[in-house]
Amino acid sequence: MNGGCPAAVLAVAVCIPVAGAQTTGIVTADRVNLRSRPGPKGEVVAQLSKDARVTVRGVQGDWLEVVPPPSVDLWVHSAFVSNGVVAVRTLNVRAGPSINYWVVGHVQKGERVDVRGRSGEWLKIAPPEACSLWVSRRYVKLVTRRRRSHRTLTARPERPRSRLARRPMAVSSGRSPVERAAGGKPISTVKARRVELPDSWRLVPLEGQGRRVKRSGSIRRIPFMLGVPTRYKLVERSGDGVRMVCYLWGDENQLALFSGAELTISGREYWLRNHRYPVVVVETIELPSGWESAVGRGM
Repeated sequence: MNGGCPAAVLAVAVCIPVAGAQTTGIVTADRVNLRSRPGPKGEVVAQLSKDARVTVRGVQGDWLEVVPPPSVDLWVHSAFVSNGVVAVRTLNVRAGPSINYWVVGHVQKGERVDVRGRSGEWLKIAPPEACSLWVSRRYVKLVTRRRRSHRTLTARPERPRSRLARRPMAVSSGRSPVERAAGGKPISTVKARRVELPDSWRLVPLEGQGRRVKRSGSIRRIPFMLGVPTRYKLVERSGDGVRMVCYLWGDENQLALFSGAELTISGREYWLRNHRYPVVVVETIELPSGWESAVGRGM
């Protein structure tokens, strides 16, 4: 990253923008590919000209997650849009006019899409706010616009994950999260796609790490911010608002598919240092009644 932070041998100096900062990327080459997912295998959705600016949402390795420029065209299946309004609970937005193209985001029931054209059964639309595309960090200079202040912290080197459990940790009692879940008998169980655990996770040394648990609630995406261990979380209704249950680790496209649904997650629970809530590594997803119509909408 740019910003003039000096490097060290045993520690890395990281420039961290405080709350209120927005990171902008300035393209440093011509015809830079904007892809549907991080990595050279992602479909090329558009190309960026030199000095073009993009809003950066996150970083994954050598790739930047960015807000799609307004000129980019994305696609949804016409069967699930009526008069420009989404007619199913969650609709996939794809990089091209086919189910073979990668899902780059979702729109929810009742949302309006800006239709720009049509190709067979597919509608070409303006990029919705919830969509993301990816660009190589090699061709982008990062610039942070500060509203308050900017500080430099020294990050400690990553430590290996703790593999041995040592002592139990007290877990709050009360009703099981499964009992608090929205009603409806699960109609099907979806097996989660396997995702490797990050080497950067620093586990709390206690017994019970990796125990199998069931947690119920609604999947929500977490906006990009430094220090959050995952991009998705599970929340449950509490009074007039929602309460966080846990972080979720799994295939992001699969978690996004069921975002907003009331469901039950089964998996292994891990407690990380410096985090109030545990991370559940998703193994299965139980879908409740009423969600089956949304599962099939997957186009």
